[in-house]
Amino acid sequence: MMRSSTRKKEHTIVLLSDMGRNNASVEITRTIIHNISPNAKVYDATHNIPIGDVHYAAFVLWSCYKYYPIGSIISTIVDPGIGTSRAILAVHADDYLFIAPDNGVLKYIFGDTKVREVHRVNNRELMNPKVCTTFLARDLYGPVSAHFAEGIQLRTAGPMMTTTETKPEKFVPIKNIEQKKAEGEIVHIDHYGNLVTNLDMREYYDRGEEIRFTLKKNIKGQFYRTYGFGVEIKNKPFAYVGSHGLIEIALANKSAAKELKIELGEKISIILI
Repeated sequence: MMRSSTRKKEHTIVLLSDMGRNNASVEITRTIIHNISPNAKVYDATHNIPIGDVHYAAFVLWSCYKYYPIGSIISTIVDPGIGTSRAILAVHADDYLFIAPDNGVLKYIFGDTKVREVHRVNNRELMNPKVCTTFLARDLYGPVSAHFAEGIQLRTAGPMMTTTETKPEKFVPIKNIEQKKAEGEIVHIDHYGNLVTNLDMREYYDRGEEIRFTLKKNIKGQFYRTYGFGVEIKNKPFAYVGSHGLIEIALANKSAAKELKIELGEKISIILI
């Protein structure tokens, strides 16, 4: 799964967290980074991940990382188990460097990218002199990210790991017309209450209205090319391919999750007619 390789140096750091913006935590972390790496470009993917929601963070991380420059250092700080013995990982994958807790937030990165190296971050020389276990964004993620931006080697962070608690989670590819049926599940519920599945249409997207789906055995609907067409039908769920290439389920101007009482992990089946 992993092999040693050279990572392209890049001064871009991306922060993704559940810290919110109604306190000073984000700005403190950014300041720590700039104290170590003054030329680093620091981006905020979001700091509004629902508090402690590892699954939500995992999907958001996967959905956004590829839009940043190759070589970017992406720190994901969403960790209900902060300060425990659970490992923090530095992962070189798809020519990006991910720093994140080993709690599942990297599951789609492990499942959908080419992982080259994984190291455990435990080199105290890269961290603040005094590490507070309740503010690792300031004392660990920020300074470690900054040192990577300054060009330190991945192995400097700590020992290489061959196994992790985080297991790869893959999407279910739909590639050709011969594939008549697919089974999947709801892996993300977005801000609007739309249901995002793990059914992957990135390699095959020209189905017209020839897809039918079933949720909870009695919730059925059909496929539309865009959300805009779906609003023409009232109070009926419909499917479409979302911006990430995955099949999504929605209700016009309503939260499909609330109205249909669907939660993460709910099974879905589709038939290609």
